Amino acid sequence: MARSVLAGELLAIALAITGFPDRKLHILTDSQRAIACLEMERPELITRCDGEVLAIVEDIRHRLRGREVRISWVKGHSGHPLNEIADRLAVSVRRSHEADVPESTQRAIADNIVESLCRALRRMKRGIMTEWTSTYLDLGFRGPDPSGRMEAEINGLELMASYTPGNLVSVIATWSTEHTMGYLEMTCSATWDARHVLNTIGQNVDEVGMSHALEELRLRFGITLRDAEQMTERSMTAGNFGRFTVDTLPKVPSATYGLEETLEYRAAVRCARESRDGILVGWIATDHPCHDVRGAALQNAACPDSARLQVAAEGDAAWILLQDRELPAPIFKRMVKSEAVRYLESERPELHHDLLLAMALHPTCPENLVPGLVAHTAQRRGQRRIHVAQQAWSAAPDRRDLIHTLLLQKSRPGRSTNQLLAAVLGPDTTQHSARIIWIQQHGDSRVRRFAPVSTC
Repeated sequence: MARSVLAGELLAIALAITGFPDRKLHILTDSQRAIACLEMERPELITRCDGEVLAIVEDIRHRLRGREVRISWVKGHSGHPLNEIADRLAVSVRRSHEADVPESTQRAIADNIVESLCRALRRMKRGIMTEWTSTYLDLGFRGPDPSGRMEAEINGLELMASYTPGNLVSVIATWSTEHTMGYLEMTCSATWDARHVLNTIGQNVDEVGMSHALEELRLRFGITLRDAEQMTERSMTAGNFGRFTVDTLPKVPSATYGLEETLEYRAAVRCARESRDGILVGWIATDHPCHDVRGAALQNAACPDSARLQVAAEGDAAWILLQDRELPAPIFKRMVKSEAVRYLESERPELHHDLLLAMALHPTCPENLVPGLVAHTAQRRGQRRIHVAQQAWSAAPDRRDLIHTLLLQKSRPGRSTNQLLAAVLGPDTTQHSARIIWIQQHGDSRVRRFAPVSTC
């Protein structure tokens, strides 16, 4: 009788448990159905009453009693060496049944499965040990000692690194000075190179004032601007945008995780701020998922206008673009048009008032747009109009006076109008006389009689 692929997957799990009777096990499988069968109280709901599968499930559950075994899913055909071997051997088991292979031969195949997996695991462990220790040797660590621990003393900073479950490396830093003693524990990936390890260690020691200890290592392993550009290009192409290292590491209960920023994120920030490659900076400004990185790229003088025009319709880009006092007119017009639509459709239009005012104050804003922008942002009487009058002092004199004129023409006698007049007079008392004359010349006739009288 032909054996199903699901039965083959479950049989491989059963044989792995049998082959290591006295060990803690972490079994990986690419069969989500196999895991579901083992976890469900009624696996027949998945297997459509396949008697052989149900028998294997029951056998596995019996073998798991009193054992410490974890079964996890791994994506198939992704290059994981253990999974690739198990996949090929599971197929061979199915074919042996299809060909009616004698039981003795099937047992030999099962023995081959266990032995092949053991060999692959030993090779993987040797490769991991060689990979992670060579990285730390490059950073000046000694060892490893018989327990697998590596140590280093760098300018008063004592470092100890050791391999931990989950393909991680635990790094402990200790130091003592005349007045303080310190201890830090951090987690790195065993696959990281020296730059990535130094990135995590460096951020931790910088926070406690020990950055001087790593100056020499940073000279050796620090990244140049060109390195940062190449790293960012690779990240943008691959979609590798993780900001914090904790999001890129396997989650192991015994590990200590921090909020260190990834080397890729820090490289992207540096590129956004310093690169003179207009194509790369424009790409970052339009496509990088992190708001801070996009914002830095938009403020870079190398950012092309085509990229800024592309993002001008986005609300979170407007404040950044307005920092350019010579913003090209097409970019400004698109930005105003998009924000006006958001304002009119918003259930809370008051949240848009500050941005509308900033647009009215901007040198690029055409004079014919100012009355409409001011009318909307200062439509409430009282403190809002006073705020607009105060902010107008940050604009060019002609723009300031235009906004003040618009506010005065809409005013009515009262206490709030007196406060508005005070805001129009401005903070510089030496200029009050000139501003009083200006108010009397430009204010609405109903307001002139409320203006302060010049004493000059």
